[in-house]
Amino acid sequence: MYLVLSLVWRMKFFVVFLPFIFVACGFRSDGGVEDEVMVFKKEEKTYVVTSGMEGFLYQGGEPLVNMKITRRLRWTGVDDFQEQYFYTDEKGFFSLPIHEEVLSMSKIAQFVSNTIVEVEIDGESHMIWYNTKFESELFSEFGGESVGQVVCDINNEEKRYELKSSTVVTVCRWENMPENK
Repeated sequence: MYLVLSLVWRMKFFVVFLPFIFVACGFRSDGGVEDEVMVFKKEEKTYVVTSGMEGFLYQGGEPLVNMKITRRLRWTGVDDFQEQYFYTDEKGFFSLPIHEEVLSMSKIAQFVSNTIVEVEIDGESHMIWYNTKFESELFSEFGGESVGQVVCDINNEEKRYELKSSTVVTVCRWENMPENK
């Protein structure tokens, strides 16, 4: 009896799920393969690894002048962080440009990127921004809209924000900030 039930269940599995597997893999009923339907086919697309960000860098309300800012980026398909360097001006102003990459990923792959922004003061590293981003669109790490200029004071308490498609940990503040969690 157990053997019969086991065989019936296996047959039911193949009858119910096998057509879905064939469609997902792009097989047609005439024996051909549809390239457009194949979920495993890689598609080349431009991904926003990190959106641009600009603002002012302070320590206790005083501008941090001519400070080196290090931005570390990592994204799907890259094992090590890629480093970029920027500097504040005489007013503590900084500008970090958008970073995009053309990636070839299948439709079932998940895009993920990490951004870490740090400044070194007197030999001590201070993280001012960290985020994990799960969508490739511009400003998705900010909830979908530009935040304008940020004000980052390394003396601020670090806050964590869970947004729709990202997690942000930062000492920076901006207009219309979400509630932190």
